[in-house]
Amino acid sequence: MANVIDLGGRKKRMEDQRRAERVRRFQSTVRCVGCGLRCAKCGLHAEPISAVTHPGLNVTVTLCPDCLDEYTDLTQYAAQGFQSHFPAWYNREWFQLWMAFLEYQAAASQYLNSAEVLTALSDSPDGD
Repeated sequence: MANVIDLGGRKKRMEDQRRAERVRRFQSTVRCVGCGLRCAKCGLHAEPISAVTHPGLNVTVTLCPDCLDEYTDLTQYAAQGFQSHFPAWYNREWFQLWMAFLEYQAAASQYLNSAEVLTALSDSPDGD
């Protein structure tokens, strides 16, 4: 009877390991999402990447040169409507897609800067 296996301790260690791995994955994902070398619109890792603050939503996004050109067109489209030099696919749906992207970026920024996420990012995955 002296060689009884402590199943409760083993179960707790396994749960702690699973939690630590989950925290590591979360931290890794959040750091990857916030990479300043990746275009927030198309995902391209490129240089140069420009940080642009959209005034209507007060959100800053990083954009590659191609997406930055399209964003510049977006701001002109918003101010003046369709212009003859714009490509034919710059329509109302294109505008709505960009606005949804910018709103998503604003919501993601608020989430990533919430107290709970900042605490999770500063915590050691091993609970130390």
